[in-house]
Amino acid sequence: MSRGFHLGRRLSYSNAICTVRYAGPITGTTGEWLGVEWDDPNKGKHDGIYQDVKYFECQRKSPTAGSFLRPSRLPDSPLGFEEALNQKYVLPEDGKSAAAVDEFQIDGKVVEEKGFERIQEQMAKLHELQFVLLDGLCVAGLSARPWDETAEARMHRLRRYQAQKLKIVELDLSRNLIETWAEVVGICSGLGNLKSLKLNGNRFRDLSTPISGENLESFPGVKELCLDETLLTWDEASIVGITQKFPSLTTLSAASNNLTTITVLPPTPNLTSLSLSSNSISSLASLVQLSHLPHLTTLSLRSNPIHSLSSPIPFPNITHLNLARTLLPSPSSLSSIPISFPRLSSLVTTDTPLYSLPSSSLLILARLPALKTLNFSDATAEERQNAEPYYLSRIACELAAVDSSERERWRVLEEHPRYAELCEIYGEPAVPRDEGVDTAAGKLEAAIVEFTFYMIDKEGKVMAEKKRDVPRSVDVYRLKGMVGLLFGVRPLGCRLVWETEEWDPVKGEEEGWSCSEDEDDDESRIEKDQAMAEGKNGKLVRREMDLEDGTKEVGFWVDGRKARVRVELR
Repeated sequence: MSRGFHLGRRLSYSNAICTVRYAGPITGTTGEWLGVEWDDPNKGKHDGIYQDVKYFECQRKSPTAGSFLRPSRLPDSPLGFEEALNQKYVLPEDGKSAAAVDEFQIDGKVVEEKGFERIQEQMAKLHELQFVLLDGLCVAGLSARPWDETAEARMHRLRRYQAQKLKIVELDLSRNLIETWAEVVGICSGLGNLKSLKLNGNRFRDLSTPISGENLESFPGVKELCLDETLLTWDEASIVGITQKFPSLTTLSAASNNLTTITVLPPTPNLTSLSLSSNSISSLASLVQLSHLPHLTTLSLRSNPIHSLSSPIPFPNITHLNLARTLLPSPSSLSSIPISFPRLSSLVTTDTPLYSLPSSSLLILARLPALKTLNFSDATAEERQNAEPYYLSRIACELAAVDSSERERWRVLEEHPRYAELCEIYGEPAVPRDEGVDTAAGKLEAAIVEFTFYMIDKEGKVMAEKKRDVPRSVDVYRLKGMVGLLFGVRPLGCRLVWETEEWDPVKGEEEGWSCSEDEDDDESRIEKDQAMAEGKNGKLVRREMDLEDGTKEVGFWVDGRKARVRVELR
């Protein structure tokens, strides 16, 4: 093995950090090499396999995480914790290192402490510092080269450091060169007020307890611990074992660690918030151990491949759930929430397939009556009054799309547990049906939408009206091209407004309700509009939706087999 480069050694080259995974020869070359795994998996050229020979294995499964470097290449200089603290927060007035040198002997060897008196003066200025950020400063531990330090020298340094009695409350040591848990313990042993510790992006080769004499087996005052992107596993020898040292822990973050399941209950009965973002968790069934945490109220599953929220065991105490960037496909995927999360009051669904659907927020609010916050916005009573009638009208459209048998009706309503409750409040919606049309999936009729396009003048009177059958697969750009040919207008110079069969309540009685149809529309349509507008809970107004320019298909926007669209010139 190359001298001075043990496996697991953390190195930095021009602020790019890596871990030594191999040291030795490479077939077909001369001299020795270091095989390293970069923290940035895109920086390397291979995954430890070179010319069909496997020299090392990368923790992160990436084809470009590994590289070979010559041991002669100079890395960035590592720093000790105190040195980094002074460099970041108390630079010497002249910008240069202190010149004073103290010498003492250990086992007959002369040891130098450069700038000891000057450092003491500088450290005095740090006594009131409470929030310390040493992210990415090449901190290797309490000393700059802990692997070369004797036990006696370490104890001398440790006693001097602990005598400083720093008042740091929050400490961020993310993305540094720390290799062992003993170094974390050594640094924190002098921080009696510590409440928050961030170790994101470090790679630990040894998580064993520290050497005898440091007398710190736990972190009694720490309430927040961040272990993101450490590539640690969830077991008693790794993350779970670490949390045993934090009896007061309330907030834990273990994001970006390739976790797939939680097999062991963490020994943290006071835990209230847990982040498992950016892992590989695909179902709630792999998280059932967390349901036994008595105080866990906040759970983040952001950026996990979750597509279903059904769980064999409910999570009785979760009130805040983050599902951003998951694979939730549709509003029906939320049907399990009242069972899986009976106390849920706050939900995040941004950047999901569900979130991209039209009016997804209205559908979510209508499906989850206990929700108080959606996507960081408060759910108001007015929004619910808009959402619930809209949701009922969507259910009516689904019922209209199937045959009228009791079996098909039950199959649809099974996806909408609130249907009966909402019917009690707003009345049962009318289900429009087209007689004589086969509603079976795959039939031609189900793939065609009968569009009625009409143009109005400045006074709102209908100038022209035309009907066309359009396949649901046609996108909005092509639809506008058809409209341009029908009315002799520039396609991109017009606006298409779909007048849906859905209705929203009007705020006040004085505002009344409005409809864009002309006075000469057929009587059946007027009668239907009036019947809907005189609903059980006051007046309603027809919901309109812009068909936005883009490549989304007509079927993405339009429900049912008929659609009335107003053409407006821009």
